[in-house]
Amino acid sequence: MSEIKNNTALAVKRATAIARSVESLSSITSIKKDESTTVKGNANASTAIDLAQSTAKQMSAVVSAMSQNIQNLSSAFHAMDQKAAA
Repeated sequence: MSEIKNNTALAVKRATAIARSVESLSSITSIKKDESTTVKGNANASTAIDLAQSTAKQMSAVVSAMSQNIQNLSSAFHAMDQKAAA
């Protein structure tokens, strides 16, 4: 039977990199919209901007949760490695 070894440090490093990469998505505060012109399509653009901002925040939350799950899973594997080694 082959041995499975967990590299907790690498898992934490990767999860941290993922979390940092989505910080820009979660830090979106507001997008300035052009509400002064009457160009056809402005209303659609405004709706699309709102949807994009909402989607970016949702994606950020999901990826952050996945990053935390990676860290938790790595910790659980590490605990099992320690238990198996004892």
